[in-house]
Amino acid sequence: MSHNQDQPPSSASWLPIPKQPFLPDDRFRIRRIGQPDGSGFTVYLFYDVAEEILYASEYRMALNSAGVLTGGYYRGAAGPFVEVRGFQNSAVVENSLEFAHHLQNQFRPIHQDPDLIETGQRPVGWFYSHPGSGAILGPYELMVQLSYFNLPYHLCLVLDPQQRRAGLYCNVGEARLRNIGFNLIEPAVRNGCCPDSADPPVDPQTPSPPPGRSGDTTPDA
Repeated sequence: MSHNQDQPPSSASWLPIPKQPFLPDDRFRIRRIGQPDGSGFTVYLFYDVAEEILYASEYRMALNSAGVLTGGYYRGAAGPFVEVRGFQNSAVVENSLEFAHHLQNQFRPIHQDPDLIETGQRPVGWFYSHPGSGAILGPYELMVQLSYFNLPYHLCLVLDPQQRRAGLYCNVGEARLRNIGFNLIEPAVRNGCCPDSADPPVDPQTPSPPPGRSGDTTPDA
Protein backbone atom coordinates (compact mmCIF):
# COMPACT_ATOMS: atom_id res chain seq x y z
CA MET A 1 0.00 0.00 0.00
CA SER A 2 1.58 3.30 -1.02
CA HIS A 3 0.72 6.83 -2.15
CA ASN A 4 2.89 8.30 -4.86
CA GLN A 5 1.67 11.87 -5.29
CA ASP A 6 4.12 14.65 -6.25
CA GLN A 7 7.17 12.44 -5.89
CA PRO A 8 10.44 14.30 -5.24
CA PRO A 9 13.70 13.15 -6.83
CA SER A 10 15.41 10.37 -4.90
CA SER A 11 18.16 11.39 -2.48
CA ALA A 12 20.89 9.36 -0.85
CA SER A 13 21.18 11.79 2.04
CA TRP A 14 19.13 11.80 5.23
CA LEU A 15 18.38 15.52 4.97
CA PRO A 16 14.81 16.69 4.31
CA ILE A 17 13.94 17.10 0.64
CA PRO A 18 12.39 20.45 -0.38
CA LYS A 19 8.68 19.98 -1.05
CA GLN A 20 5.43 21.78 -0.36
CA PRO A 21 3.36 20.01 2.33
CA PHE A 22 0.22 18.16 1.37
CA LEU A 23 -2.53 20.66 0.62
CA PRO A 24 -6.12 19.38 0.90
CA ASP A 25 -8.56 19.99 -1.93
CA ASP A 26 -12.23 19.14 -2.35
CA ARG A 27 -11.41 15.43 -2.26
CA PHE A 28 -9.38 15.44 0.98
CA ARG A 29 -9.20 16.98 4.40
CA ILE A 30 -6.66 16.96 7.21
CA ARG A 31 -7.72 15.99 10.73
CA ARG A 32 -5.47 16.53 13.74
CA ILE A 33 -5.08 13.44 15.96
CA GLY A 34 -3.54 14.03 19.37
CA GLN A 35 -2.11 17.22 20.83
CA PRO A 36 0.56 19.56 19.43
CA ASP A 37 4.05 18.63 20.56
CA GLY A 38 7.65 19.77 20.40
CA SER A 39 8.94 17.12 17.99
CA GLY A 40 10.29 19.75 15.59
CA PHE A 41 8.41 18.36 12.57
CA THR A 42 4.84 17.66 11.46
CA VAL A 43 3.61 14.15 10.64
CA TYR A 44 1.04 13.42 7.91
CA LEU A 45 -0.46 9.91 7.84
CA PHE A 46 -2.79 8.80 5.04
CA TYR A 47 -6.10 7.43 6.29
CA ASP A 48 -6.11 4.30 4.14
CA VAL A 49 -2.59 3.38 5.29
CA ALA A 50 -3.70 3.54 8.94
CA GLU A 51 -6.92 1.72 8.09
CA GLU A 52 -5.16 -1.10 6.23
CA ILE A 53 -2.62 -1.63 9.03
CA LEU A 54 -5.43 -1.69 11.60
CA TYR A 55 -7.57 -4.02 9.47
CA ALA A 56 -4.71 -6.50 9.12
CA SER A 57 -4.10 -6.26 12.87
CA GLU A 58 -7.76 -6.88 13.68
CA TYR A 59 -7.86 -9.83 11.29
CA ARG A 60 -5.09 -11.42 13.36
CA MET A 61 -6.39 -10.10 16.66
CA ALA A 62 -4.56 -12.61 18.86
CA LEU A 63 -1.20 -12.11 17.11
CA ASN A 64 1.40 -9.37 17.07
CA SER A 65 2.55 -7.92 13.76
CA ALA A 66 5.11 -5.38 12.63
CA GLY A 67 6.30 -3.70 9.45
CA VAL A 68 8.27 -0.80 8.02
CA LEU A 69 6.58 2.56 7.39
CA THR A 70 7.54 4.22 4.11
CA GLY A 71 7.18 7.76 2.86
CA GLY A 72 9.38 10.80 2.93
CA TYR A 73 11.08 13.45 5.02
CA TYR A 74 10.63 16.92 3.59
CA ARG A 75 11.05 20.61 4.28
CA GLY A 76 8.38 23.12 3.35
CA ALA A 77 7.83 26.81 4.03
CA ALA A 78 6.52 26.04 7.54
CA GLY A 79 9.39 23.68 8.42
CA PRO A 80 10.20 19.96 8.17
CA PHE A 81 7.50 17.30 7.91
CA VAL A 82 7.17 13.54 7.48
CA GLU A 83 4.64 11.82 5.20
CA VAL A 84 3.68 8.20 5.90
CA ARG A 85 2.43 6.98 2.54
CA GLY A 86 2.70 3.20 2.82
CA PHE A 87 4.25 0.21 4.56
CA GLN A 88 6.08 -2.98 3.63
CA ASN A 89 7.78 -6.06 5.10
CA SER A 90 4.78 -6.71 7.34
CA ALA A 91 5.24 -9.89 9.38
CA VAL A 92 3.51 -11.78 12.18
CA VAL A 93 5.90 -11.89 15.14
CA GLU A 94 5.88 -13.21 18.68
CA ASN A 95 7.10 -9.84 19.93
CA SER A 96 9.00 -6.81 18.66
CA LEU A 97 12.30 -8.49 19.50
CA GLU A 98 11.55 -11.11 16.84
CA PHE A 99 10.95 -8.26 14.39
CA ALA A 100 14.43 -6.95 15.25
CA HIS A 101 15.87 -10.33 14.22
CA HIS A 102 13.86 -10.08 10.99
CA LEU A 103 15.33 -6.64 10.31
CA GLN A 104 18.90 -7.87 10.73
CA ASN A 105 18.62 -9.52 7.31
CA GLN A 106 16.11 -7.17 5.71
CA PHE A 107 17.03 -3.64 6.77
CA ARG A 108 19.75 -2.96 4.19
CA PRO A 109 17.63 -4.32 1.30
CA ILE A 110 14.72 -2.16 2.53
CA HIS A 111 16.84 0.99 2.26
CA GLN A 112 18.02 -0.11 -1.18
CA ASP A 113 14.58 -1.19 -2.44
CA PRO A 114 14.42 -0.02 -6.10
CA ASP A 115 10.66 0.54 -5.86
CA LEU A 116 11.15 2.97 -2.98
CA ILE A 117 14.04 4.70 -4.73
CA GLU A 118 12.04 5.03 -7.95
CA THR A 119 9.16 6.74 -6.16
CA GLY A 120 11.44 8.92 -4.03
CA GLN A 121 10.41 7.17 -0.81
CA ARG A 122 12.45 5.94 2.13
CA PRO A 123 11.78 4.13 5.41
CA VAL A 124 10.38 6.65 7.88
CA GLY A 125 9.87 4.29 10.82
CA TRP A 126 7.98 1.15 11.71
CA PHE A 127 4.70 -0.03 13.21
CA TYR A 128 4.01 -2.64 15.85
CA SER A 129 0.56 -4.05 16.53
CA HIS A 130 0.31 -5.45 20.06
CA PRO A 131 -3.21 -6.45 21.17
CA GLY A 132 -3.98 -5.42 24.75
CA SER A 133 -0.96 -3.10 25.05
CA GLY A 134 -2.97 0.11 25.17
CA ALA A 135 -0.59 1.34 22.42
CA ILE A 136 2.05 2.09 25.06
CA LEU A 137 5.70 1.72 24.15
CA GLY A 138 7.59 -1.19 25.74
CA PRO A 139 11.31 -1.89 26.24
CA TYR A 140 11.64 -4.14 23.18
CA GLU A 141 10.06 -1.44 21.00
CA LEU A 142 12.56 1.06 22.37
CA MET A 143 15.40 -1.32 21.48
CA VAL A 144 14.15 -1.76 17.89
CA GLN A 145 13.75 2.01 17.50
CA LEU A 146 17.23 2.83 18.80
CA SER A 147 18.87 0.02 16.79
CA TYR A 148 17.21 0.43 13.39
CA PHE A 149 15.18 3.65 13.35
CA ASN A 150 17.36 6.12 15.21
CA LEU A 151 17.30 9.14 12.90
CA PRO A 152 15.51 12.23 14.26
CA TYR A 153 12.50 11.87 11.94
CA HIS A 154 12.04 8.09 12.37
CA LEU A 155 8.67 7.13 13.86
CA CYS A 156 7.32 4.23 15.89
CA LEU A 157 3.59 3.60 15.48
CA VAL A 158 2.25 1.29 18.22
CA LEU A 159 -1.27 -0.08 17.75
CA ASP A 160 -3.70 -1.88 19.99
CA PRO A 161 -6.37 -3.40 17.69
CA GLN A 162 -8.45 -4.58 20.63
CA GLN A 163 -8.89 -1.06 22.02
CA ARG A 164 -8.45 0.61 18.59
CA ARG A 165 -5.80 2.89 20.02
CA ALA A 166 -2.57 4.18 18.50
CA GLY A 167 0.53 5.84 19.89
CA LEU A 168 2.98 7.59 17.57
CA TYR A 169 6.46 8.12 18.99
CA CYS A 170 9.55 9.93 17.74
CA ASN A 171 13.18 10.09 18.86
CA VAL A 172 14.16 12.95 21.17
CA GLY A 173 17.72 11.88 21.97
CA GLU A 174 19.39 10.25 24.98
CA ALA A 175 17.57 6.94 24.35
CA ARG A 176 14.16 8.58 24.78
CA LEU A 177 11.03 8.68 22.65
CA ARG A 178 8.15 11.13 22.78
CA ASN A 179 4.47 10.45 22.14
CA ILE A 180 3.44 12.95 19.45
CA GLY A 181 0.32 13.93 17.56
CA PHE A 182 -0.14 13.60 13.80
CA ASN A 183 -2.31 14.80 10.94
CA LEU A 184 -4.61 12.27 9.28
CA ILE A 185 -5.16 12.87 5.56
CA GLU A 186 -8.55 11.40 4.67
CA PRO A 187 -11.12 11.58 1.86
CA ALA A 188 -13.62 14.42 2.12
CA VAL A 189 -16.37 11.83 1.50
CA ARG A 190 -15.98 8.27 2.76
CA ASN A 191 -18.59 5.54 2.30
CA GLY A 192 -21.20 8.13 1.40
CA CYS A 193 -20.77 10.27 4.52
CA CYS A 194 -18.74 13.24 5.59
CA PRO A 195 -15.70 12.50 7.85
CA ASP A 196 -17.00 15.11 10.30
CA SER A 197 -19.57 12.51 11.36
CA ALA A 198 -17.16 9.56 11.19
CA ASP A 199 -14.61 8.43 13.73
CA PRO A 200 -10.90 8.21 12.90
CA PRO A 201 -9.60 4.64 12.50
CA VAL A 202 -7.93 4.79 15.93
CA ASP A 203 -7.91 6.93 19.07
CA PRO A 204 -4.63 8.55 20.12
CA GLN A 205 -2.74 7.17 23.08
CA THR A 206 -1.87 9.96 25.51
CA PRO A 207 -0.10 8.38 28.48
CA SER A 208 0.94 10.59 31.37
CA PRO A 209 4.62 11.56 30.99
CA PRO A 210 7.08 10.32 33.61
CA PRO A 211 7.96 13.00 36.21
CA GLY A 212 10.42 15.58 34.92
CA ARG A 213 10.38 14.22 31.36
CA SER A 214 8.02 16.82 29.77
CA GLY A 215 6.25 14.25 27.65
CA ASP A 216 9.26 12.05 26.95
CA THR A 217 8.81 8.29 27.23
CA THR A 218 11.57 5.92 28.32
CA PRO A 219 10.21 2.42 29.06
CA ASP A 220 11.73 0.60 31.97
CA ALA A 221 14.17 -2.04 30.79
